[in-house]
Amino acid sequence: MKALSIAVLLLALAGCGNHQLLGDKRDYVKEGTPNPVASVTKAAKYPAHSHTIWITPSALPPDVEYEVLESIKIKPRSGGTVRKVEAKMADRARALGADMIIKEDIAYGHSMWMTAVPVGRGDAIKLKHPESFSPTSVPGAWY
Repeated sequence: MKALSIAVLLLALAGCGNHQLLGDKRDYVKEGTPNPVASVTKAAKYPAHSHTIWITPSALPPDVEYEVLESIKIKPRSGGTVRKVEAKMADRARALGADMIIKEDIAYGHSMWMTAVPVGRGDAIKLKHPESFSPTSVPGAWY
C-alpha cells in the first residue's frame, strides 16, 4: 500500500511539471531572448525600428498586400500579464522591422510555478503599400 501511495504521489507531481519537458520548447521565444529559428534561417530583411506597432486579432482585408516576416510566439518565464506579453510581441516585431502584428491570439499555458501564464501568438507583417492602409481600420491597440 505504501509503494502504491508513493507511485501515485510521484505521478501527481510529474503531472504538475512544465509541459515544455514534453518537447514544445522549440516553439517558444523566451522573454528577453532572440528567436533562434529566425536568426538561423534568414537574415533580417528590414531594419529594426522604434515605431509603435499595431496589434490586432483580425486578419487583414484580402485587398491589402503584406509579407509575413515571422510567426511570433511569446511565453514569459515567470508569469506576467497579457499586456506584458503583447509588449514583448511588439518588441520582437520592431526588431524584425515589421509594421504590425495580425491574427494575435492570447492563450494560457502551464508553467512550472504558476497555474497558467499568457502565451501570445501572431504574425509580424510588413505592409507592401503602407500608405494605402490604415492599421486602425481593424480592431486592435498600439504598442
